Amino acid sequence: MRFRFMSDVEYVERIDIPAGQSFDVTVNGDWSLRGSINIFSGDPTTVLNVAPERVEYGFTSTRADHWKSVGPLNVLDITYLDDDLRIMRGNTSTDTVFVFKRC
Repeated sequence: MRFRFMSDVEYVERIDIPAGQSFDVTVNGDWSLRGSINIFSGDPTTVLNVAPERVEYGFTSTRADHWKSVGPLNVLDITYLDDDLRIMRGNTSTDTVFVFKRC
């Protein structure tokens, strides 16, 4: 039996401009969890798959498929997960590790 969970995701990125001004960019989309096989080890893994849909900043709203900042977050192996900490590794890179801590 295969289970699939879907929900909304929101990613906010602060863009700093050398003139001292900055602005936030919000990327919205969907996420899902699915079983997969790690391409490096061949071991089973759980993958977080993020599908960005929209990018919004200022008065601009556009498709998110071109926003490069979320590229590394599109498919991640979940290495460790508890109530306060999530560690994920890039699905196609052994050097990319993301550590998220609940504030």
